[in-house]
Amino acid sequence: MRSVLRKVHACQRKNSSDTVWSGRQPAQRRLRVLANAVLLGLLFLIPSDREPDEIRARADLLAQAEAALQHDALQIYTVLKSNAIGLSESSLWDVARTILAESRKHAIDPTLVLAMIEVESSFRHRAVSRRGARGLMQLRPIVAVAFAEEAEVEIKDAKKSLEDPVVNIRLGVFYLGYLKKIFTDLEVALTAYNWGPTRVRKHISSGKELQRSYASRVLSAYRAYRKEGLLLKGSLPNEQQKNSAINL
Repeated sequence: MRSVLRKVHACQRKNSSDTVWSGRQPAQRRLRVLANAVLLGLLFLIPSDREPDEIRARADLLAQAEAALQHDALQIYTVLKSNAIGLSESSLWDVARTILAESRKHAIDPTLVLAMIEVESSFRHRAVSRRGARGLMQLRPIVAVAFAEEAEVEIKDAKKSLEDPVVNIRLGVFYLGYLKKIFTDLEVALTAYNWGPTRVRKHISSGKELQRSYASRVLSAYRAYRKEGLLLKGSLPNEQQKNSAINL
């Protein structure tokens, strides 16, 4: 048991020393850090007097979870490959792994993130709206600057940084997670992503009915992915699966 823990601690120290919280931190490294953290948590749940068989059973569970991550990454990569324009193979894999890591971190179904990317930018990482929203998840530079520090993303030039698909997704998923916590209702959170939270609050406080056309478009795309067999909830812990559940 102690030898296993020593190996995990050593791996954790290495990942920690290599980690620089910038927008281009490799997505595969973030997934490794996440997997190591999960392993360490599982080991600490096992009393020291337990049999090696139980430790092996826990390790098997971790291996199954890691296999699910790899399976989900491949499914997301396949969707990106058939839609994304102008991204290299390595960038496509970075984007797929980033979607998985950030979705898990913020308890969001990664299929929903794909649906948002489809609606927001049609998978064009250099898309710019009339209002200046940029990139895959169509974030405005003012939003990127406001949330970059809290999201642990280093940006210098917001407009240029938002064209980086990894940076854009990290900030976009963080922002959606933030809105989910504020409004609790997913459709309202999606509307706030599109309108801005201030406008949504004013609308609600005035007693007006909230127009949910944007949320409907995103959820329609989400349901289409699910109907085609794209189910990625294996990437979320059980409790997060419940919290991220979307009624179809």
